[in-house]
Amino acid sequence: YDQTRSRKNGYGIHLKHFSSNGGIDDVGPSDYSFNSAEGFYKAFLDDHEVSGTALYDRRRISYYGYPSNDSIQDVLDGTDAPDDFRKQVYNDIGFAARVRTLHLDSGRLGYTAGMEVHQYSNLTESRETNLRLAGDVHLQQGSETYGLGVLLDNNAYRGQLGADLGDFRQNGTLVGLEPRVSTRGEKYEVRIGAGIFLDALGKSTFHFFPQAYLSYSLFNDILVPYAGVDGERRRNSFRSLTRENPWLTGAPALANTSLMY
Repeated sequence: YDQTRSRKNGYGIHLKHFSSNGGIDDVGPSDYSFNSAEGFYKAFLDDHEVSGTALYDRRRISYYGYPSNDSIQDVLDGTDAPDDFRKQVYNDIGFAARVRTLHLDSGRLGYTAGMEVHQYSNLTESRETNLRLAGDVHLQQGSETYGLGVLLDNNAYRGQLGADLGDFRQNGTLVGLEPRVSTRGEKYEVRIGAGIFLDALGKSTFHFFPQAYLSYSLFNDILVPYAGVDGERRRNSFRSLTRENPWLTGAPALANTSLMY
């Protein structure tokens, strides 16, 4: 649901439910359900846009795809396991806010600033709190545009291994700067920059990525060949990993990765 068209603001809610009762024989319970509720609001000021989002997401899955052999079956049959032994539930509470400029004059300094927070946990009591601050400033001078992207990503994670094995903690901060300059002509665009990242997860590491892009228009934009290189240091969080694969172990160890292309 969202409101009708307005020049001053916009708001709405989004509800989603998707589930299955399973029904696959001889592999254990395979039922699952995905549920989410999200609300958003956006306001248009004189030369700014301000927006905010709040969400709750719950995902319930079953661990049913284990290999079947006599040894594993003997363990399962001999284990006095609770009803939720092969069940996993993920709860995500989050909110985000953003402000950006809407200048009609391209020669004025423009910027975008945003914040996103997530409190994420599962049924086996692993939990994570993530705070992400991101911003971008840009200024156009004639055919050239100068810009700078800024990132601050702080993550606090506690993995619960089990009642008898205890837990472990991984806390880290990812800081990034991405300066760039671009120029545009009638048929071409050239952009040069760099990605500079400090990753403090466990030990601190420094990462540098060249960034470049070139395109040229042919035959009145019918054909636009382009080439470029890019890269960044990317956060792999408990939330991002289990949203991609919810059947992971209940307490995966985390390590960030470099994306290069």
